[in-house]
Amino acid sequence: MKAPFERRRTRLEPHVILLDAYRDCLDQEGLRERARAATPSLAPCSSRSYKFPFAIVAWHTSAVGVDLERLGTFPRSRFSSIACPEERAADADGEQFDVTDLWSGKEAAAKAMGDARRYDPRIMLSPVLWPDGRAGRWRARRVAVPQGHIAWMCWQA
Repeated sequence: MKAPFERRRTRLEPHVILLDAYRDCLDQEGLRERARAATPSLAPCSSRSYKFPFAIVAWHTSAVGVDLERLGTFPRSRFSSIACPEERAADADGEQFDVTDLWSGKEAAAKAMGDARRYDPRIMLSPVLWPDGRAGRWRARRVAVPQGHIAWMCWQA
C-alpha cells in the first residue's frame, strides 16, 4: 500500500504517514484498521494517533511517539493543569503558548518514552521548548498535517 503522504526524511528520522478517512471513504473504525495495516509488522518501534478524519502513523528503529490533535482542543484555561515550571516561566515572560500544541508535544514524547499514562505533564517539558528539537538523546519535530490540526513526533536518536 502506498502511503498517502510521507515526508522526505533524513536517514535518522522515523517514517511518518498521514491517513485521510474522507479521501479513502473510511469510517472511524476503518481508519483505525488502515492505520494498523500501515504500520510495518517488522518495525521495531511504532506509534499511532487518531483524530477523525485523520490518523498519523510513525515507525522507527528506536523508540518513537506521535500525537495528533485538533487545534483548540484544550482551552487556554487548561494551561495551568499541564504546564511545567519552565513553561509557566516562559508564559509569564510573554511567550503565549497554544495549549493544544504543548499537549501534543508532551503526549508524543511520553509515548516515545514508553507509556503516556505514566508521565505527569506538569513535570515534563514540552518539545515546543526543546532547543533545536533536542533534549538529550531525544529528538522532536512538528509533523505537517492539515489546517486546524497539530501533530508532534518524538524519537530516540
